[in-house]
Amino acid sequence: MSKIRVDLDELSDKLEAMREDDYVTVELEIEEDDYINELHVSAISFDCDEPISYGSVSEVSDELM
Repeated sequence: MSKIRVDLDELSDKLEAMREDDYVTVELEIEEDDYINELHVSAISFDCDEPISYGSVSEVSDELM
């Protein structure tokens, strides 16, 4: 299982934007490579075949915690 630590305020802002746009389902995808880990946030809608991107949140380092 992959894990990622992200800033709660950044994630919350993206989720709130989805709620304001009347979406109720979120897709979270962790992208990992040698340089950066990010959490991609997308809305799921029955009206669209593809997820609607709300951007990504970068992983926070252990130094900031």
